[in-house]
This record gives sequence, structure tokens and C-alpha cells, in this order.
Amino acid sequence: MTVNLSRKSHFLVLRPVSVALCGSASQPDLLEESSASSTAPHRELFRTRRPAIPDLTSHLKEITLPGSSSSIRGSLWFSFSARPVGRVISIKLCPSPGAFQNSEEDLPPDINGWTTSRVRHWALTLNGVDESTADRLFEQKVCGSSWLLLEKSNLILLGDKLGPAKLIIRSRDEFKLNSKKATFSTIKPYPFGRYHCGYRYIEGSILYVPESGGLDLIEPCHEFKGFYNTSSDNELEKFISEVIRFAAACMNSRTNGTIHFGILDKPQGQVSGVVVVDKEKYINAIKLAINKNFDDNCKHAVQKCIKTPRFVEVLNRDSTSSDKFVIEVDIEPQFIICENNYYHTSITKKLKKKDRGNFFYIRDGPSTRDLSTSMEEYDKFIKQIPQLSQGRKNAEEKHSKPIKSTNQGSRLINMITGRDLSLDKSHFEHYVIVTNKSHPSHFENLGFLIELDPTAVLDFDPESAEHGLLSYFDQQSTVNLHLPAKYKIMESVKKTAAKLELTKNTSWVFCNGGIEEEKPSDINQWPVDKGASVQDVISFLCRKDVLPKNRFLVIFLLLSPVREVIDPLVETFSKFRQELKGTDQILCICDNENTFISWKDLIKLKCGVDISGRCIYELSFAEVNGTILSLWSKNRRAKRFLPSWGRSKVPLEKKFEQSLNTLEVLCVNECEGGNEDRFAIEKNFHRGGNVSWWNFYFSELPGSIPFIKRDKFDCIVKDFIPELRSLPKACVLLNLFHQPGCGGTTLAKHVLWSLKDQYRCAVLRTKSDFTEVADHVIKLLTYPCDEQTARVPVLLMIDDFEDMEKVEELQQVIENKCPQSAKVILLNCMRVESSEVIKLTQNTIFIGNNLADKELKLVEMKLKELEEEHQNKTSYFGFVVELMKKNFKAVFSSFLEQFAAECEAARMTISTSESKTFLVLSQKRVEVVHQAEEEVLPHVEEFKDVPVEVEKACRFLLEHQMSDGGWGEDFESCEQRRYVQSSAAQIHNTCWALLGLMAVRHPDQQAVERGVQLLVDKQLLNGDWPQENISGVFNKSCAISYTSYRNVFPVWTLGRFSRLYPSSPLAGKLKL
Repeated sequence: MTVNLSRKSHFLVLRPVSVALCGSASQPDLLEESSASSTAPHRELFRTRRPAIPDLTSHLKEITLPGSSSSIRGSLWFSFSARPVGRVISIKLCPSPGAFQNSEEDLPPDINGWTTSRVRHWALTLNGVDESTADRLFEQKVCGSSWLLLEKSNLILLGDKLGPAKLIIRSRDEFKLNSKKATFSTIKPYPFGRYHCGYRYIEGSILYVPESGGLDLIEPCHEFKGFYNTSSDNELEKFISEVIRFAAACMNSRTNGTIHFGILDKPQGQVSGVVVVDKEKYINAIKLAINKNFDDNCKHAVQKCIKTPRFVEVLNRDSTSSDKFVIEVDIEPQFIICENNYYHTSITKKLKKKDRGNFFYIRDGPSTRDLSTSMEEYDKFIKQIPQLSQGRKNAEEKHSKPIKSTNQGSRLINMITGRDLSLDKSHFEHYVIVTNKSHPSHFENLGFLIELDPTAVLDFDPESAEHGLLSYFDQQSTVNLHLPAKYKIMESVKKTAAKLELTKNTSWVFCNGGIEEEKPSDINQWPVDKGASVQDVISFLCRKDVLPKNRFLVIFLLLSPVREVIDPLVETFSKFRQELKGTDQILCICDNENTFISWKDLIKLKCGVDISGRCIYELSFAEVNGTILSLWSKNRRAKRFLPSWGRSKVPLEKKFEQSLNTLEVLCVNECEGGNEDRFAIEKNFHRGGNVSWWNFYFSELPGSIPFIKRDKFDCIVKDFIPELRSLPKACVLLNLFHQPGCGGTTLAKHVLWSLKDQYRCAVLRTKSDFTEVADHVIKLLTYPCDEQTARVPVLLMIDDFEDMEKVEELQQVIENKCPQSAKVILLNCMRVESSEVIKLTQNTIFIGNNLADKELKLVEMKLKELEEEHQNKTSYFGFVVELMKKNFKAVFSSFLEQFAAECEAARMTISTSESKTFLVLSQKRVEVVHQAEEEVLPHVEEFKDVPVEVEKACRFLLEHQMSDGGWGEDFESCEQRRYVQSSAAQIHNTCWALLGLMAVRHPDQQAVERGVQLLVDKQLLNGDWPQENISGVFNKSCAISYTSYRNVFPVWTLGRFSRLYPSSPLAGKLKL
């Protein structure tokens, strides 16, 4: 390291690091310790009498870091070189080889964990202990735990002399003491006058506060009582004696004060704690003592000044609970209570009744003093009472807290939603919570955590499952418990994420033990024991293929203060910042300024960044909770209900609903009270998007035209389903076969919506594990009571199964699990090419492309409504409505003519029936692509005419063209929300890219010809093209082959190419 020393007169002053050196024989007194205060910000710790430092090799004895009470001692050799640089001398310290070999710096503070080798090496560091003595310890296999039990007589029996034996025992005891001191941290006292802030003390920590208190009468003075040599018989009497004396002194001196029981005087301020069995005993004792030890005319005032005892929990060093507390009593002698009065008491420090009398106590510096023994001092103090009272009044007025104006509420809203101002439409799709030790008082204000439904919680409280945050969260939500080791990627990322079930339930990661018999680590040992595995968790969550980039927010919820730079939360913040390349996806929340300042300073020290702009600390947790909950719509906050027997309803608990992760449950009051964007939702649906429950809800609002019912809707609702319900079989099946794009899925959902008051309706989300699906269906059926005899049937919609055998298999699994007298109706929505390929039975319905007259009239009404609401109806809504209005056929007829022209240009003959088959199977995508080309870019004659957005899209296509000339996108793009290139070019992807480039007349004809050549090469001898990868995906879960795409799009693409580039050698090259 390099240490810069500034020159003052003839002295060199070491500022950042203090270094004590034992000079060599040639330089015996080069450095000496200065008498400067060790608490000065830039302290003059060591200085030399010489104006310059020559090159030398010196024996380093001690290094003391600023702001720390710990020292590093041992035999360390360093090379010193010094040279003047202007007014500064730069000294470089270079450790020599083997410098740290036998250093106590390398020895862990926990002696129990020392090996026999470590004990031997430690002995060798002691002056006066030779190698033979150290070897004897090693030969006798003295390890750390046995070394702690050694006595001087044991060493003498081993053959050691008295001198080395005494030296070893004394040095061991000193090391034990120094090890403990080195790990003690300084902490602030519990906030004055507060009781429910969740603050705790850590055993062995030092209370960083002067006993004398402040000079302003408002900053409390403090008195520490160890309370450890008190017998149980005298415990309560001593507690009362100390409290009354201290309280009387504070009231007479007009200063706030806190007396602490369980805080040592030596070392001063060290937390030890007191075992408390009965808290009420102490509370009641104070009330009785006030009545007994004060005059009647002042008892009421004293009761107001002496606050109720506070019991602050003392944690072990590893953050686990102990049975100890620090008992604290606050004294607040407000001017309005005390005025110019003064207070005598009959209690004395000595616990003898004969010593009782009339005592007058005051605060004198850090102690309490009785003035009743000196009438001169007493009279003088009494005369000063009015002046003290006025000083108290002035101090209260000066410290009266004005109402703060803050914008942290709006900042919280912006940061947690990504500036979208609503959690229903938040920019962030996932939330990751990082938190530490909670307090029961927090739980009533943490409801927002349940609503955020976090993807993962990194919990550093090892007792969270017993009485911490998890115990609260688990009552209302479903979680998966994990240790960090489970996040280590041993196989593919996808398989690891699947095993963790990240998308199903909240993953609760115990980052400091607490489950599966893993013990917690203290703050010093945590980086060694658990630091690396927690870093694996963070790296995994920040992968783009796990959580989408820029679409998740990490919330540091500081439920306890963070006091040290080596705290695991500081390390965790640093790792998240590194992975996320900044703090834009990090939000820190705490409920007080002290916690914020400590956290901000530690992050500045660790990471070198100021995180004030990413912190919320001026709001209480109650205000944070209310603000976040208000960001949900009324519908999201409200209770959801399921239908029950006799037209009654039962509330659907959130935790239960989350446990049914294979089902999307449709409730009786679905969408009620919501504030969703009606325009955006309807626009998406009318442009060909999937229908949502909101579309049905909006259609039922006053003034709206009812949702268009397909011709088969009434017979399904009124005939088919009631008949199936009457059958004796437990699980029955209704097949709804439909041609692609004709609205079969929309019809099925419409049926569920209309029957949600009579059936427990749900949509199947996943088809992977039929046993799990069946379990969830039965849970939905029997909720809330398994023993209920009369049950409302379940109506379960299943969509896009390609194999009827799988449908029947699912039906059978559910049938086998159904309880007696239960009923489950499966509404199987399945695509087919035409009615000719299915066998129509009593439980089968077919929906084709033709609209009935009644349906056409409803379409006309809907089109009229859209014309009134939207001027540019064609741009926003026209395609689907026009398609339905013209009963599909007119649109197909027009498109069929162009399709035939393309085929003719490709010199390929194709029958009308084959064309219709192609069109029916791919109508939706073909129509959308065709209409986009004809309506958006009909004017394009040259590439220079295209908009900037189109030019950018073309660049994207050309950048992703593969080496063989084609394009290929894997279906996982839908799930990962990014472009995932397939291993080989795909026919349909290549066609889509070429159609786009040709639609805008892109000038790079060579790139187009390379793609066309691929299509020509891939055509089979019989004129067909091979079936390749999955062509379509929706909802990130359903993959569709679209078998017609492999023929429709190549014919279309090659025909367009031949028409646009007739002179190209590739024009018309098809296998006819």
C-alpha cells in the first residue's frame, strides 16, 4: 500500500493509517507515538524527529485502522522506501515473502475452531516461548477447544518451565479479550421516547453515547447498570432504587434521560443484557414506587415524567434471539408538567430501610448526586430552579419539530412503478426483496409485500421462519424455502429455474441459515461461510434468461439498522449493483433517518456511490404500506369470491389462490372496481389480440353493446353443460372444435364468464403434470372445506391440446381423484382443419368460419359503435371487424385472387381447394401481414420513402441474417422476451424476413437472393417444404406448429420475388 505523509515543520504526520514501528539497531528512535487524540478525524498518530525518511527495512509491530478499535499485531516485515514529492513524502510499504506466515492476523477470533497447527504457530509468535515449547503443544494435539481448558500446572507437567507457562496462559487470556474487542461494534441507543420501532441490541456491542448527555436538556443523559451481581431477591428493589434516584435527578435538573439495565460500566457501554421472565413485574413496581417515594402533591407529575419501562431484545452475534433484554426507562420532565417545581424522594442508593429519608438528587456530569447532605449547595440549586425551568422551555421550543415538507411519497410511487404511477400497469414485472431482522411491530404495516408477490426474498434473519418475516408472509402467501446453494447452476439455467419454481411461488432464500439444520454465522464469519453462495443467488436472478432485463426491481427493506461495512446486506447491495451495472433497479426503504444515514454512509464507503436518491426514509412503514397499496386498483385490493352452494359466496384467500399455480381462477367479482385502460384493452382485442376477462366486463357496463355471442353460445350454456352436469360420471368432457381464427377460444372464455356465478370456473395454465393439475382442480372443488357434501361443480377450460388422448388422460386422472358426488366439467377447446376430420357426438360442438345472420347483425352494431368512438376505425379496429362483417368469405375472395397471382408469377399451379386450405389454416397471420403491407406501405416505390422505424427494422433483419442466407428464431424468444436465434435457419422465419424486405423494396437485392436461394434449396422433390421447428407461441406457454406455414409462406415469398425481380436468375425456380 502507499501512505502519503504531509510535512509539518520538522515532523512527518501520518494521517490515514497509524503505524507503530520497532526501529532497527541503526535507527533506534525513528518513530514515536504522538499524544494526539485518537478520535480526531485526521489524527497525528505517529511522527518522526527527522525531516526525511531514508530507505530501510523495519519490523512492523502494529497497524490501527481509523474508526476502528481493533489492531493487527504480529511479526510482519515490510520494505520501506521514501521519496519527497513536493511537500508530501510518499512511503511505500511492501510485505516481504512469508510476512504473514505466523501472524495473529490470520488467526480467526473464535479459538474453538483453531487446529493444532494454529495453536503451535500462535505460540511461536510469543516472545519468551521457544520452538520446543510450541512443538510440545503440537505433539499433545492441543487444539483451540482444549487450549482454552489448559492451566499453568498442565503446561508444567508437559515439561515447560514456569516462565513460559505463565506467559502462554496470560497471552491466551489477552488474545481472548482482544478477539472479542476486535469484533465489537458501536451502536446507537434505542430512540428516546419510542417503543415500537423494532430496534434491537447485539450482545457485546458498545453503546455509543456519553453518559453525561447533551448540553441542551433535550438530548438525554444516560446511566448504565450492569445488573449482573444482583441476587434475585434484591433485583426488583435495586431496579426501583436506581430508577427513582435517576428520575428525581433528571426532573430536578430538567434534562431528558434514560437509565439502562443490562449495559456494563466496564467496558463502558457494553451490552450484556438481563434475563427477564416477567415484564409486568417491572412495570407495576414503578407505579407502586412512585406512590411510595414521592410527596402526594407531585405524584401525578412524576407519573407523567417517568415513562413505562422498555424491554429491548438482545440478539446473539449471529442475529439469533437470546433470552436477554436491556431494560430502559426514559425520563422526560417537560416544562408544562414540572414548571418551577422540584422533587424530593425518600429512596436512597443503599437498600436499607433505616437509610430512608428525604433526599434531593440532581445530575452532575455522568452521575447522580444527592444535595441533601449540603444545605449550601441545596439552597443555591433551589434558587436556580426558575432559570432551569425557563431553559427547559426554551430548549423545547427550539427543538420542536416543524412539520416536514417531503416529496418522498411521490418519489416512492415513481420508483416502485418505474414512473407508471400504477402497480396494475407497472414497468416492473418482478420484485426481489432483500431484508434483515424484523420485529413483530412491523407486521401490521407490511401488507404491501404480499401484494407485490415477490419473485424472491433474500432473508438474512435466521429466525424468520419461527417468528420473523416469513412466519407472517407464509400465513397469507405460498412460498418455496431455499438455501442459497440451490441457486448454483449445475445444469441448464432453464432446468435450475424450473426446479426452483421461480414463476410459480415466491422463492424464500435463507441467506444466513435457519433451515435444513444450517447454522447462522456471525457478521465476521458470514463472508467465509455463506458469502459465495449468496453471490450465486444474485448472479442467477440477474441473468437475462431468468428475469427480464430492466424489468425487475430489487428492494432493500431495512427492518433493522445496518451498522458495519462488513454487514452481509452491504455486500449484497454491492453485488446487485455490480450485476445490474448501477442503482436504477434498486430501491432502499427504511423508516427513520438514523438507519438511512448509517446505510448511506456504509454504501458510500463500500461502493463509492451516493444512494440518497434511491432511498425512502422519511415515511413510516405505515405510510409506505398505505402508499404502495393505493397503487393497486380497487379490484386488486378487494376480496375475491367463489360461488358456493345455494347461491352463496366464499372468499378466496390469496395464499390458497396462489397455491393453485396451474390454474387461472375466474371469480364471481372478477374485474369489479378495476381501473384498467379500456381503450388499450379493446384496441388490442379488436386488432386480433387474445380476449381477456376485461373485454367481457367492459361489454356489460351501462351504455355498452353486449359482447358478440357466437351462434353456438346459447346451446352450450343452456343445453350442453346442464346436461353434462346431470350425468353420474365425476369428470365429463365437452369438446369445442374450431377452425383457427374463428373465435373458438373467445367463445369458450365467454361461456366461462357467463357461468362464473354458478360454477367454479378456471382456465388451465400448464399441461406438464396432470397429477398436479388434478390436485389443484380438486382443491378448487372442495374449498374451503373438504367435508362439505354439496359442492359447486368446477368448469375447467383447456386449450390447444393437439392430441385427444392427452385430453382423455387428464380427464381420467381427475376422475380418479374426485371425491364422491363431485362434478368437474372439462371444456376442451381444440383447433381442427375442418368439420370433416372430427366425429360429431353428443358432447362435441364444431365452430366454423361462417357467421350466421344474427351474428352479422351484432357485428354491424359493434362496427357502428366503433365508428362513433374512433375516427380512424380502420387503423385501430377495422381488420377484425371488417373480416367478420364480410363473413370471412369476401375478404378471402379478394385475397385469394392476389394469392393466385403470386402463384402464377412463381409458375406454380395450385388448385382452388388447396389455396383455401392454406388460407383457412393460416388466415389470421396472412391477413395481418397482407393488410399491413397494403394499408401502411402502399406508397413505397423506393426504399428512401420508408419511415425511420421501418428502416431500423430492416437493419435488424439484415443483422440477424444467418450464414446460409436464411433467418431462424427460436420459440423461447416469447418466454425470454428477447431475440433467441435458432441453431439453423427456419423456412417460415426466412419467408417473413424476405416479405418484409421486399415490401419496402430494400435495395440489398443480394441479401434477398441469398434468402430465396435457401428456400429453393430446401424445397423437396414433391414440391413440399419440410416441417421444421415450432412456428408460433402465445402466453409464453403454448407452442404451435402451424403445419401449413411451411407451404403458404414459401409460395407467397417466391411468387412476390419473381414478380418484383423478374430478371433475377432465381425468379421462377421451383420444383413443379
